[in-house]
Amino acid sequence: MATSAFQTYAGDPGYEYSCRDSSGKSVSKEMLMVGSGHDSPALKPGEIYTSTVLLDRVCDLGQPGRYEVQLSRGVPMGRRDHIVRSNKIVITVIPERVE
Repeated sequence: MATSAFQTYAGDPGYEYSCRDSSGKSVSKEMLMVGSGHDSPALKPGEIYTSTVLLDRVCDLGQPGRYEVQLSRGVPMGRRDHIVRSNKIVITVIPERVE
């Protein structure tokens, strides 16, 4: 298993972070490139790559509601139409409770 060196900075800048609200509108943020680049991990079939992503740095989750998030990346040294995508996750942001 490999782990991203970009954890401190929100995630790996080699990925495209697709964040959409419940109406399908993009709420992705532009990611600031900080740190040095690195090569994509070379994985064998069945291997797993793990990376921690601070979603509030790549997605605007400032409003209550449901959000769908998916990461994708072009296959290195491959054709541009070969894209690897993560599973989609759904996040529900609830209003902060003020007492």
